Amino acid sequence: MSFTTNKNILSQGVKLLYNRSFFENAIIQQSRSLDDLKMQMFENSRDIICLNQTTKAFVEFGDHMHFYTSFRTESICSNFT
Repeated sequence: MSFTTNKNILSQGVKLLYNRSFFENAIIQQSRSLDDLKMQMFENSRDIICLNQTTKAFVEFGDHMHFYTSFRTESICSNFT
């Protein structure tokens, strides 16, 4: 996990320890879609912001949080602000 800042944007990045094909096969075995998992990742990130008073205040003052997830091969899995 890494954190970076650029002006009023706090970015949180997570690097997964496997490649995209392993990830997609695991999703299929669970009878889920990539879109479902991306939505869950978005909801989890939203909860990080909204359920924590510090990050909630950060966003309420007009700042932004950016979340991204990448595979060990650097390709992006999800990316949203």
